[in-house]
Amino acid sequence: MKFEKIWDAIDKFAKNNGMSPSALAKSIGLDATTFNKSKRIRNDGKQRWPSLDSINRILEVYNIEFEDLYKLSDDIHSTKQSLSIPYISLSGLSQGSRTDVRKFDISSWRQVQFPYSTQNMYAIDLDDSCYEPLYNFGSTLVVAKDSEIRRGDRIVIITRSGESLIREFIRREENAIKVCTPYDKENLQYINLSDIRLLNRIMWASQ
Repeated sequence: MKFEKIWDAIDKFAKNNGMSPSALAKSIGLDATTFNKSKRIRNDGKQRWPSLDSINRILEVYNIEFEDLYKLSDDIHSTKQSLSIPYISLSGLSQGSRTDVRKFDISSWRQVQFPYSTQNMYAIDLDDSCYEPLYNFGSTLVVAKDSEIRRGDRIVIITRSGESLIREFIRREENAIKVCTPYDKENLQYINLSDIRLLNRIMWASQ
């Protein structure tokens, strides 16, 4: 691993996703100056590598492998990638057997452009205004089917009765999950695991 290549990969990843290095750092919960060029050389003139914690945060937040990040430095023509993922309305998601975890067929859905890794992801067209002002009518949510869900993550829940919910995850109990409404943290709710047909993590949202 070379010093120049790892910093170049971070720069290209930020650019490919429409961000500056500062914006990338903020998006993963770090100080905005973490990836600045001024931070890459120490006062004594020696090279300063990005910390393992900062690299791991990129991998976790954007759900990519280290190899995918590092190989960006090998592409001298690297530009913003235009990838696509399956796309469905929120109301459509809660209908029929296509949300059955064993028969999650997304082959007939529309496609939406998305710059991140497309593995295990799909997009939802929010055709409901009940989540305003958090998410406006017409917003697009990019959701991961197989992603670890942690405290504070926003999630999409489809119940077995067909109800569609967007909540913030708090914790898992023995037979239920504890969630709250993202724009009203005092509005707590317990949902039985047996009542859940689909539970996926929201990775990204347009506004």
